[in-house]
Amino acid sequence: VAPHDLACITGARRTAYDRLQRHAEAGKDWDRAIELSSKQERPIYRAARAASRVNAGQVAEAVAEVAELTKSPKWNAGQWYNFACVYAVASGKIADKKQEYADRAMELLNMAVQTGFKDADHMKKDTNLDTLREREDFKKLLAELEAAKKP
Repeated sequence: VAPHDLACITGARRTAYDRLQRHAEAGKDWDRAIELSSKQERPIYRAARAASRVNAGQVAEAVAEVAELTKSPKWNAGQWYNFACVYAVASGKIADKKQEYADRAMELLNMAVQTGFKDADHMKKDTNLDTLREREDFKKLLAELEAAKKP
């Protein structure tokens, strides 16, 4: 079996672990997928691993990974949104970094919107963003998205 095929095969298991909230186990599979993936695929897998890590309580590792990945401007709107989610979740896990991480989450959410993210309904119910809901800049961004979708 080719390395790319092995990376893909473990994908279903990673997804299952994440859905079962067994994020630490998913992280191990992400590590293996990154090891086996092509240079082009590697950043996508690393981004997904960051989400698993933050949910597994490996906040420093997740934030460091996203900080490195966001140095590249070559992400689509959904990926910027997912990076924002990592920081938003992290802001609820590390008290002395709450403001810093929430501010970065908002920067990344704005980047997502600037690159085409328009799904206000998803933002309203995405529990990853719960730590941002009381922020005025979050409310403003959400209101702008909702206003833009009205005819």
